[in-house]
Order: sequence, then C-alpha cells, then structure tokens
Amino acid sequence: MLPKKTPSELRLRMEYPELVLDMENIALEKELNDDLGWPASFKRTNKSASISLPLGEGYRMQLTPVNKGNSGFYTWMSWTPTTTVRVMDSSSQEMNHLIGTIHASISITTTQRNNKAMGEPLKFTLSDLTLEDLVIEAVCLAEEYLGFELCPPFLEPNDHDSTDELLKKYFSDAEVLVLRNPLSTTEDKRAILARRFSPSEIALFEEAFDEESEDES
Repeated sequence: MLPKKTPSELRLRMEYPELVLDMENIALEKELNDDLGWPASFKRTNKSASISLPLGEGYRMQLTPVNKGNSGFYTWMSWTPTTTVRVMDSSSQEMNHLIGTIHASISITTTQRNNKAMGEPLKFTLSDLTLEDLVIEAVCLAEEYLGFELCPPFLEPNDHDSTDELLKKYFSDAEVLVLRNPLSTTEDKRAILARRFSPSEIALFEEAFDEESEDES
C-alpha cells in the first residue's frame, strides 16, 4: 500500500519500483492503443516489459526499457525537474514541475527467411518526450539503414521525417550547415553527431549522406 501522503518521484521509484513499471506500462499502452489506435502488443516480464509493433514488409519492432532501477526493475521514463515563470498582470509566479523522457532499446527484426537486406537484427537506443515520436524516429532510422520504406500500417506517409528534418530536430542551424557541407571533414561531422547519437546511429546518417551525394552526382 502507498502512504497517505503522495511520495516524491524519487521515493516512489526507490520504494515501489514494480509499481512504477506497471504505471508506466498502463500510460504507454493507453497512448499507443487507445489514443493513437496503433496495434501495439505489451508484454510484462519478471522485472521488465516489452512493446511489439508490426512495421509492414515482414518487419517488426520491439521496444524494451533501458533504465535499470531499484531491485533490478527496469522503467521506461526518467524525470527532470524544471521551473517555468508564469506572468500574471504585474506579478510573476514560479511553477515547478517534472518533464518526462522515454528511453528505449529498439530491435528491428524480420519474419522473412533468408532476408539478405536485414542480416542481423538492427539494434539501437533512442529517447524522446513521447512514445509516438520515439517510434516514428526509430522507423525513419530503420528505413535509412535498410534503404527502403517500411510503410508501417499505423503511420501515414507524412509522419516520416526526412534526414534534413531529423537533423533540424536535434541540432542547431550552424551544426546542420557543417553536416551538410561537402567540404566538412568526416571528423567534424562525427563530432557533431556524437553529441546526440550512438555510433550505430551515426553510421545510419553517414550512409544516408553518401546515398544523397551519389544521387546529386
């Protein structure tokens, strides 16, 4: 049982890690299945959980939480305290609240036998403010790697971000100019990408840049 006084976010995670995982699963299942109508399958394991989504073309995405907390339980989200100032007439008021970020390990697999385009399962980690944006970003990265559109049945074509849109989402205009400049060195580009992406994700962007350069030539 929870105490009568609502515990802080930290205390809740430390003293009730299993409850936190169950609460997060309920919230994420509501977001995908109820709010978005996506065909997501949720599975609760001993101290973790997984989400499975069909991607079309014989591919499937599986997501698992990466935050390992107290008693070995994994959770999907981390919380950052922030303060905003609300201005009312001639006075202002500070408001404290938490911003949640979802972190997930993603695995892209295929149900097709002898699929040479896939090879080993594609695995990477991502984080975003919503599970919807995280899944869309994962689909875009998988498509960059595979070289063709997966066309998931739950996404409209205009939900897919282009490489330029993904870059603008995470980097400043000055950094995007460096990444897009053919005269920029590979070391400079990788240094910028490393601020946000893992080595395997950087490889996906470098492959996309190479393909675009070939098309332009």
